Amino acid sequence: MSGQTRFQRRGIVEGFFGPPWSMAHRAAIFEFGARRGMNTYLYAPKDDPYHRERWKEPYPEREWEELLKLIHAAQKRRIDFVYGFHPGKGLCFSEDEPIRILLAKAGSGRVRWQPGQSRSHLASENPGSAAGNLARSRMVDLPFLLYGGPVTRPDVRRLRAPLSRDALRKPA
Repeated sequence: MSGQTRFQRRGIVEGFFGPPWSMAHRAAIFEFGARRGMNTYLYAPKDDPYHRERWKEPYPEREWEELLKLIHAAQKRRIDFVYGFHPGKGLCFSEDEPIRILLAKAGSGRVRWQPGQSRSHLASENPGSAAGNLARSRMVDLPFLLYGGPVTRPDVRRLRAPLSRDALRKPA
């Protein structure tokens, strides 16, 4: 548990292509992680259609209920559930409509987070791609869209995950 003193956020990112984990698998990960000091879980499976391909659409009722159960399972283990939005497909920063949809989904509708219970994360395209570079450069504008100015609220934080294992190594 030495990592607890070194990192404020400790956890697992489910952010890969391929079949998403089952709800039972995720619940087992929460139990495993909680015993080891994990306090954060980022839900961002690339093959969840409502995370990526169909991000503009709300979850159907059945899937939403399953997601709520997952959020409650994380809370039971004192793990912050972070919902990842990946609107790279269809988010055009020069158009108002996709931004309006993103803000509405992040603030209400089927992703109606309550303070202290769960959080959201906005992912950009893969690093190194032209789309990824443009998305990251424009994402700095999102705090202005969401909060009307730079982020100074204590409940809003930037969350970054290392891109590779090399990023975790100590400099030589």
